[in-house]
Amino acid sequence: MLNILEKTFLFGLGTLAITKNKAEAFVREASKEANLSPEEGNQLLNVILEEGKNAKANLNAAVEEVIASRGQSLIPGYKSISSLEKRIADLEDRLAKLEPAAKTE
Repeated sequence: MLNILEKTFLFGLGTLAITKNKAEAFVREASKEANLSPEEGNQLLNVILEEGKNAKANLNAAVEEVIASRGQSLIPGYKSISSLEKRIADLEDRLAKLEPAAKTE
């Protein structure tokens, strides 16, 4: 689960980086076609980049929500690990007691 979340997060970051480059290229092209002034082009680029930042923040919030709501159930807690370690130790003790009995037979 964490691997999937990590890949999703990295994909989002990669998409954001690509989007910035694409946004700059788009604004240059749109500025030429629409006869925008350099200031208007910069304003348009800033709006697009701000929307990208908002999308990144929304992605981060969604990932954090998934981890908070479902992630804890997928990650074994200290109590469950401790309980499993105790069960393993008990089974090892039982096995150690049974092995000498099996050798005498």
